[in-house]
Amino acid sequence: MSTQIDTDAVRQRYRDLDADALMRIALATTDEYGDDAILLARQELLARGVRDARFDTPPGRSPPPIPNARAAQPRDHLPWPMKLLCVVVTGAAIFVAAGYMLAGKKNAGGEALFLMVVGWFGWFLLVKLIHHA
Repeated sequence: MSTQIDTDAVRQRYRDLDADALMRIALATTDEYGDDAILLARQELLARGVRDARFDTPPGRSPPPIPNARAAQPRDHLPWPMKLLCVVVTGAAIFVAAGYMLAGKKNAGGEALFLMVVGWFGWFLLVKLIHHA
């Protein structure tokens, strides 16, 4: 989304600014000033004899903010008694998973379903071992 600016008015305003103020505009991000305004500030500085290697790069956006690690919510886990219940009593795992998912803890609910499958496999192996013994 670009906006139209009156380049003559901006050039006149930039002529009235000191070099430090122009440098702040020339090195600003496009979040603060538009591309055209930044380029006009760079042109004015170059006309005054102020050269900077950073003028060769096009104006860019500021990087996205770094998320606060403390603000991140910890991943919800299934408590170990529930894990044991889901493996041993596989039928109960469906209700445990449903309860956690309804409470908005999708990771814990998925973990309960995974442990239910592990429990089924364990019971299957136990039955096979008893049958062959």
